[in-house]
Amino acid sequence: MSPTWSIVARTELEAPVVAEMLRIHHSLYEGVDEARFRRDLAEKDEVVLLHREDGSLAGYSSLSLGRGPDGTPVLFSGDTGVRRDAWGSPALAIGWLTAALRWRDRAGALDWLLLAGGPRTWRFLPLFFTEHWPRPERPTPPAVQVRLDALASARWGARYQAGVVHLGEPPLRGEHEPARDHPADRFFRAANPGYLRGDELVCLTRVDRDNLTRAGHRILRAAEG
Repeated sequence: MSPTWSIVARTELEAPVVAEMLRIHHSLYEGVDEARFRRDLAEKDEVVLLHREDGSLAGYSSLSLGRGPDGTPVLFSGDTGVRRDAWGSPALAIGWLTAALRWRDRAGALDWLLLAGGPRTWRFLPLFFTEHWPRPERPTPPAVQVRLDALASARWGARYQAGVVHLGEPPLRGEHEPARDHPADRFFRAANPGYLRGDELVCLTRVDRDNLTRAGHRILRAAEG
């Protein structure tokens, strides 16, 4: 049986679930700092959980709704981790997109500011969203770049420079993301050459049903049953 998903308010997470999330995080990333992990989680509003058939935790992704400098709503992602044996399942993507679209329905027009610490994370954008930035086939429009810069600078201050946030976060362990000679991966490595040191590429897209790719709509149909 394929994994299933649920959306849980961060304040309703039980301690054993958080402990298991941390164990998954340790298995995927190098040099994990538990205090940093818990701080990041404490800032989030909801967590999408991925469950095996026996009820054990196979993955998670956290998110929160914030505001940009102009007061408009912005969706922020936190830590995400999925056990290797569940990487082929679309369940977490279904749960995440469901959660994001619920926020969009409540908040109105909604941007998603995503930090991509590796090519695998960045590939989520072209897979599910028609319009997203940055992208390899054309430069980011000036107005979009201004908004991305403003959002990133407001959130990360001087740690944000030229499209990249230098957070010093633990990178994904090398065995989980071997280098691929693929156009999308080459683009990501050129845009974020320091990703193996934990640098994160700042990405921006619009959360809306009319901005979904065919794959995004398939995920949405799966979510809606």
